[in-house]
Amino acid sequence: MAKGRSANSAMGDVVSNLGNTAEAVGNALGSVVGTIKDVPGQVVSITGDALDSAKERLQSTSEQVQKFADDLRSKGSDLLHQASVATIRARHSLHKAQLRTRLYIAENPAKTVAIVAGVAFVGGFFLGVRGGRRRNS
Repeated sequence: MAKGRSANSAMGDVVSNLGNTAEAVGNALGSVVGTIKDVPGQVVSITGDALDSAKERLQSTSEQVQKFADDLRSKGSDLLHQASVATIRARHSLHKAQLRTRLYIAENPAKTVAIVAGVAFVGGFFLGVRGGRRRNS
């Protein structure tokens, strides 16, 4: 059960970190957009057509950055939702596997002991062979 909790906790951390990252990126882009929007008002030394041209280019750039920020926020939100759904499915699958394992162990204690002993023997054998190769090398 402790392994299930740590897997669930790790998945929750991943979803939380993804949400925090998406939010931080969105905030940073919002700040950039705000700064770009302020620039046209601060341009005072340019006159005439050059001023109009600069304002138009800055406005166009601002709109493009705003669209990019909105798209990024949307994609981040979609990814967060997908990660959340995947976490819920994984938790459900893990819970089902835990229940099936407990039921099998309760119904077949002798088989369970034999399976664990077999796995331990095979694992010990391979570790012994691997350790022997290292000593001989």
